[in-house]
Amino acid sequence: KIEAEAPLRAAWEGRKRELGDGHLRAAASAHNLGVLLVDLRRQEEALPLLQAAWTGRREKLGDAHPRTLASAVQLGGLLRRRRDPRAAEVLRLLWQGYAARLGGAHPKTVSVARDLAL
Repeated sequence: KIEAEAPLRAAWEGRKRELGDGHLRAAASAHNLGVLLVDLRRQEEALPLLQAAWTGRREKLGDAHPRTLASAVQLGGLLRRRRDPRAAEVLRLLWQGYAARLGGAHPKTVSVARDLAL
């Protein structure tokens, strides 16, 4: 996994430079690098990347888009593990997105609802 960091970081930095922070490809690169950093137990570095990816995807794609939901899963999970109070808002929006896209009885929707209740 560690060998994946350099190319992922280069892709993110290049896309930010060439396309701008708000571009969807920059958000995708931020998401991918953030997920890797979480896997490497480097949460402090991952947090701003996952936040940027989620925010960018929400703005461009909307709350219920599958890519936005994927970013919300990663960001919400990290915030929840850190006991960060911002997790509740991310998980609430994730639950709403799943409910809109998949329905209230879908296992993913129910799982997030359970997480919100904890």
